[in-house]
Amino acid sequence: MNEQPAESAVVLEAEDRPLELTQAERVGQERRRRQEQYDTVHRLYVGGMSQREIAVTMGIGRKTVRRFLAAESFPERKPGSGPQRSMLDGYRAFIEGRIEHGCHNAAQIWRELRAEGYPGGYGQVRTMVAAILRTKREALPVVEAVPAVKLARRKIVGLMIGERENLAAEDQGLLDRLTERSDSFREAYDLAQGFMALVRERRGADLTDWLKAASASAVAELKGFVAGLKQDQVAVEAGLTLEWSNGPVEGCINRIKEIKRRMYVRAKFDLLRRRVLHPP
Repeated sequence: MNEQPAESAVVLEAEDRPLELTQAERVGQERRRRQEQYDTVHRLYVGGMSQREIAVTMGIGRKTVRRFLAAESFPERKPGSGPQRSMLDGYRAFIEGRIEHGCHNAAQIWRELRAEGYPGGYGQVRTMVAAILRTKREALPVVEAVPAVKLARRKIVGLMIGERENLAAEDQGLLDRLTERSDSFREAYDLAQGFMALVRERRGADLTDWLKAASASAVAELKGFVAGLKQDQVAVEAGLTLEWSNGPVEGCINRIKEIKRRMYVRAKFDLLRRRVLHPP
């Protein structure tokens, strides 16, 4: 039969054993027990039992019986003169150090304390870890929430590809905040501005370097754009270098498509021909 590893046994012990009561829970439980004794003593005495018989029946001292009977109401115990010490106090620095390093799991800290020689149970460790975390949260400064602003895609594209000097003062401020708060946006903005500079200044010879920089970036959307440019890189370089352009031809094609869509199922071919060849 395979024996269970020691670490697994410790984990099971931490998870399966009943949770120990906290100090406040133990105090409350003790008070309820004494309250029940007080009520029982008075009930038996009214029923005709002597103090000696009550002490024997309940298994308590006769002095306790006399004190309960002499008291007009339940006698509360006086609080201690000072805070009670715990065997865990000597390990508080260790626990605080583990919490500072990001470990907030009380069971994990308890297992590490056991390795350090702590003989106590898991419940005390859980209570101290919760108290330390609560103190840390209360010490944090209150930060006023900044309302989120949803920007349209067209707005973001305009900020990224437009020339900064042509932007309104409000948009320039928005651009500065975006580049300061997001490394991804700043990287995408720099690459977009670099590509627009190639287009405006017709620097097709620098396209290869730009493609390498964009491919090495962490912006996934730019990688897809780069892949499309590489499929027809020669034509893209020519468009960024030569002074000739097929813009007029593309404009005529778009005009013909628009006329076709407007006149679809509304006119015959002769009217479509006159509209294309003899525009108004």
